Amino acid sequence: MPYVHRTVVCGETVEHRKMYSSRVHSKEVKPRKRSSEKETSKRQERINERVAEEHLRWLINCNYHYGDFHLVLHYWCKQVTLEQAERDRAAFLRELRKAYTKAGKRLKYVAVLETKHMTNVHHHILLPRFDAQIIAAAWTKVTNGAGSISFQMLDDRKNHAKLASYLIKESRSTMRRCREQGIRRLMSINLLKRLESSLHSFQLTLGRIEQLIAQTLDTIAHYDPTATLELNDLSGVADLDADDQESDLFTVGRKVKIELADMDYVTWRKDLEEDQHTLRMLLKAVSQITPAHDSKLRMLLDTITEKIEHPINPGNKKVIIFTAFSDTAQYLYDHVSAFAGEKYGLNTALVTGSVEGRTTIPKFKADLNNVLTCFSPRSKDKAALMPDGPDIDLLIATDCISEGQNLQDCDCLINYDIHWNPVCLVQRFGRIDRIGSKNDVIQLINFWPDMDLDSYINLKGRVETRMKALVMTSTGDDNLLSPEEQGNLEYRREQLKRLQTEVVDLEEMGTGVSITDLGLNEFRMEVMEYAKRHPELETTPGGISAVTQALPDAPAGVVFVLKNVHNEININDRNRLHPYYLVYLTEEGEIVYDHLSPRSTLETMRQLCHGKTEPIQALCRAFNEETRCGEEMQLYSDLLEEAVLSIVDAKEDSDLDSLFRAGGTTALLNQISGLDDFELICFLVVKEG
Repeated sequence: MPYVHRTVVCGETVEHRKMYSSRVHSKEVKPRKRSSEKETSKRQERINERVAEEHLRWLINCNYHYGDFHLVLHYWCKQVTLEQAERDRAAFLRELRKAYTKAGKRLKYVAVLETKHMTNVHHHILLPRFDAQIIAAAWTKVTNGAGSISFQMLDDRKNHAKLASYLIKESRSTMRRCREQGIRRLMSINLLKRLESSLHSFQLTLGRIEQLIAQTLDTIAHYDPTATLELNDLSGVADLDADDQESDLFTVGRKVKIELADMDYVTWRKDLEEDQHTLRMLLKAVSQITPAHDSKLRMLLDTITEKIEHPINPGNKKVIIFTAFSDTAQYLYDHVSAFAGEKYGLNTALVTGSVEGRTTIPKFKADLNNVLTCFSPRSKDKAALMPDGPDIDLLIATDCISEGQNLQDCDCLINYDIHWNPVCLVQRFGRIDRIGSKNDVIQLINFWPDMDLDSYINLKGRVETRMKALVMTSTGDDNLLSPEEQGNLEYRREQLKRLQTEVVDLEEMGTGVSITDLGLNEFRMEVMEYAKRHPELETTPGGISAVTQALPDAPAGVVFVLKNVHNEININDRNRLHPYYLVYLTEEGEIVYDHLSPRSTLETMRQLCHGKTEPIQALCRAFNEETRCGEEMQLYSDLLEEAVLSIVDAKEDSDLDSLFRAGGTTALLNQISGLDDFELICFLVVKEG
């Protein structure tokens, strides 16, 4: 029988293992046939857990010895969130790293957050032996006295398999609990998003979910030990809203078939009945709100009235109303078409991806092409295709027409609800903001969520944040939500204009070309041009400094430019400037931008130094008085140490993440010892004027 003998040496521990392997065969042994069945997810989870446990065991055996500490950090309060616990752990480790560094020791840690249902949130941390009073004082400082700490010393067995197994199981349990909380959060946000869209859509969605629960309860009521229940987990309810293609609504989990006999269906039935009762109460409350009391619908009708009675462009009454959900679109069509037809005699059309188009025009074939041709006759060449076709002035649509359509006859677009993805908003605006428009002015209107509701879904903040991220990789032309920010992005237009005539060195790029790569290339080009004009830079010594004035977005502190003397610590190519590292800190030692945000640091340095060709005398005098002309640099030495420690933090976080990924761990490779690994190239002191 083929076996593989494996020997692993970890510190003072030597592991010997004899394993059967189907990949090793002799001439006499026939290879085992592969099973046609695929490995189940449960089996793969067990394999992953075993591999992670092995890696963690080896890591502990290599780095920890008899007398080292196993800490348990507790909270007195039961209401500590996972996010707060993570922040507290990071702050605790920062305090310890300072203490270890001052003592000439290196901080090595393994940390696991435990979140059992029956106990408070607490941390398990392995540390090298150190002064217990200093460790306890650090945790007291972080929790403001609202926590406690217990110490356990590692034994002298030199094999910590049991400890590794415990930590891995707790980490997996925490991950599952976090996933469950995330699923609940996701589902609640998406239900609230439907409420934000329209009461009608919210009511229909609640009804579909309640119907699904009722069907499940009926299956349980007619219990058959041999019956198989197909659990959708709300992910298989494809008709919650068929037109919401871009949303991640209820896309958690998959259809799973489970035998009722294998379930605690009694407890599950009780939970389902409670959910059903809650849903029915909500449905009863929502059903009492009629369209006459729908303030959002009233506001839409008032907006349409203002547009029709006071046209933006003479004679143009056309309006597009976009919504993310087909339920909301049909609801709006029912009420807007009646309102516009009775009061102004205008035709209204509905276009969604889930139902046939509808219009208020009798005997009109309301397919997509006909509707859009009659709505935008000039851009769609109606005179040639449908010379006798009617006019449509109001169009209600979902994102099925947000791309690839020329509708520039229209001069007003209303987003009745805001899509999660700002790209979809840009695409919507692009239907009317196009070349060929005869309109002098174009109006874009967004219906933002109510402030109380937005505090739960944070839709406005999410979209604006994503839009800013989108703008950071563009010229700023597409930021239609915040046009006032365009003035700060003029240089991006200049950047793209330069790229039309400049050659990008593709050989310097490790992977494909992206706009971010081109953006950093812009900085490289500027430095090269400056170096050509100033050849004396070649002989400039290292460690030079300059002083500049702080700005509202650039607080007082210092920007360090470091060079790594070892060329093998750029884990996963995360630092695009390697071997150079940029770190921006405040005077208090807080990280403004770490080395993984070179673009933000370079842009800040550009703002701080642009146009300054001569020293700022007042700031230089203040800096010289503070440091006694460079003799007392303790403050900046401490900040330099913090900058290096921030790089070490990122390395250790990457090491821990690698334990749970395929391809091996980086924890035992390319260690960073501290200041000795870096050379100070220069630093920029930022002071208040």
